[in-house]
Amino acid sequence: MRKARLNAATGLAQLAFVIVPLLSCAMGPQVSMHPLGRSVAIDHFGAGEVPAATIQGCGGETLSWYLVNLATGEQVQSGTEYVSRGHMLTIQFPNLASGSYNVTFAVHGSAVAAANFSVRR
Repeated sequence: MRKARLNAATGLAQLAFVIVPLLSCAMGPQVSMHPLGRSVAIDHFGAGEVPAATIQGCGGETLSWYLVNLATGEQVQSGTEYVSRGHMLTIQFPNLASGSYNVTFAVHGSAVAAANFSVRR
């Protein structure tokens, strides 16, 4: 964001710059579900579609993620990834059985974003 104000003594515009950090998970990370290789957001996946989750807004953090089958409560997959500043993280979930799932992303043990989706084969 940039503000300009007129200096009455010189008649010149002075610029003041405000830099807003874009990297903190506290600012509200966003997760979107989409078929791998496509950017269209969906939450129901059919035959031939590989579910993928992309999270943005957590650059400079180590994210843990957990995939849970909602019918059984069983943790199906999990992982930990470092996200470089200014980057996004995409996790793919190939070969899932039909069912409903939840993926949760956490930083330092606290959940920061989650998404539900279903798979029908």
